[in-house]
Amino acid sequence: MNNYTEIMIARTEHEQRNRSLPIVSDYEHCGHNEQLGWVGRQIGRLSNALGNGLTSVGEKLKHGRDVEVAATRATQEHESVLS
Repeated sequence: MNNYTEIMIARTEHEQRNRSLPIVSDYEHCGHNEQLGWVGRQIGRLSNALGNGLTSVGEKLKHGRDVEVAATRATQEHESVLS
């Protein structure tokens, strides 16, 4: 076959394949935006839960330190009174 003919056949096939492909904007209606919104909400919920959990743990640790400090002060005061 002639090179020119092969090139023209390949070009025609390529153009036909490109025309048969769906347009990218057609995919926007397939719920892609809804999925992104759902993922965003889930990430927000996760970060909220994580923040609440860390706050709770921090409060427990602080409360534990406060109790230890109070107990140490009471022990020191008791020892100074006995001395």
